[in-house]
Amino acid sequence: MIGVLANSGAVFILSLIGVYVGQRISDKVQTQVMTALALCASIMGIQMGMKADQFIVVILSMALGTGIGAALDIDGGLARFGEKIDKRFEKAGTENGGPMTAAIQASLLFCVGAMAIVGSLQAGVSGNNDTLLIKSVLDGLTALVMAAALGIGVGFSALPLFIYQGTMVLFAHAIAPYISDALVADLTSAGGIMVFAIGLGLMDIKKVPVANMLPTFVVVIIARAIMGMFM
Repeated sequence: MIGVLANSGAVFILSLIGVYVGQRISDKVQTQVMTALALCASIMGIQMGMKADQFIVVILSMALGTGIGAALDIDGGLARFGEKIDKRFEKAGTENGGPMTAAIQASLLFCVGAMAIVGSLQAGVSGNNDTLLIKSVLDGLTALVMAAALGIGVGFSALPLFIYQGTMVLFAHAIAPYISDALVADLTSAGGIMVFAIGLGLMDIKKVPVANMLPTFVVVIIARAIMGMFM
């Protein structure tokens, strides 16, 4: 749970800082810091991606899982959900809304994303918090900027973020004893490819609909189960 605590703590603390000093940080500084963090995320994704036990399983699972996700339009569905929330807030009140509006908007931003799922599964199954720690810095800096514009309500999003990611970590930890080392390696590799794709998006190199890749995890598990029946 170290990664979950770090993530929610970073959001809360940097939101407080953002309320008082966020507007004094130039856009140039914010952009360059985010680029540096995106580079780190990409390199970490490469390291994770190379840990596959059977890379052919990862390749086939990525292809099939992404195809399923694209057919279901998971990424588009999440985007439309976020747009509906934004429009509802725009109709409901002021330009930026109140503290609860800011809290819900920030919660959606920090919780609805591939990195939250990948990081939580990684932490729960293997005890590796690297992805969540990188996400902590990214979310913290984002919270700082948002709090400067929307107020202290952004900091309130730390609670639903903690509950959401904490629940996934505990669930992943509960099923970890029933997961083989080979499966963990292949899941880690698939997650690493997604983290790398997120890094590309953060650097505006290539916007990848990473959420469409999430079914890959299910496909990897099924593929490994089938292999176990014949090996």
